[in-house]
Amino acid sequence: MLILKLKLKKKLISINLKLAIAVAAVLLVVFSVAAVFLNSSLSGTIIKAQNEVVFNKLPDGSRIFVNRNSCLKYSKDFAVTDRTVFLEGSAFFNVRYDQNRPFIIKTADNTIKVVGTSFQVINVNNKTIEVNVFTGIVEFYAKDGEYVTLKKGQSAVYNPQNQRFTKSEKVQLNPDLRAEFLTFQNAELSFVFERLSQMFDCQIDVKCGAVSGMKGYTSPGVAGDNIDYYFKTIKKLYKINIVEISPDKFEVNCL
Repeated sequence: MLILKLKLKKKLISINLKLAIAVAAVLLVVFSVAAVFLNSSLSGTIIKAQNEVVFNKLPDGSRIFVNRNSCLKYSKDFAVTDRTVFLEGSAFFNVRYDQNRPFIIKTADNTIKVVGTSFQVINVNNKTIEVNVFTGIVEFYAKDGEYVTLKKGQSAVYNPQNQRFTKSEKVQLNPDLRAEFLTFQNAELSFVFERLSQMFDCQIDVKCGAVSGMKGYTSPGVAGDNIDYYFKTIKKLYKINIVEISPDKFEVNCL
């Protein structure tokens, strides 16, 4: 009887061991598949800026300037199914218009949704998050779904502590970011005029074909407060004339 009990016990141990091995194998497969899926979903591009502002053009044609000590991430499927990025810190966005695929920025406490516009996100140490809109319309969301709609010239600050938005008018670009964003180094004039029109939200009509061959423009490290600052230095260096047609429209002609 004792021998029979021992054999039965060994048999049960053997069955339990096989069952445990089978379960472990199944779990291993499940975890492996999950890991592959997770890595696939999280894989993509990471843009890090440490001691200087980093300019980058996204797959959808949108342009971003990631501020110092900031990071922006997006998946490898960006612009294929949706346009979602994850931001840690501050950045300036010039988003390409796409009505069917809104551009979405996620931070630790907020979601910012746009279709096509230019705006700035300032997030320092997650204390407050500020959005400044230069063109278009931006929807600025909190975690609980509350949001504010911002138009050109409007700004809003979200405080995670009291979970409230503070909205204001007359947007001004952060001086530190402005100096970095508009510093040119050995740039072509055609690119310079394009950047100035985007940042100052104006129209610059280049009537001088020779501009495409004018290269090497470098602006000082500290930018001015208005577009005239750049026009004055450009006119001193190159044989062109820049005429103000209206407050938001300029024309560039050859001399």
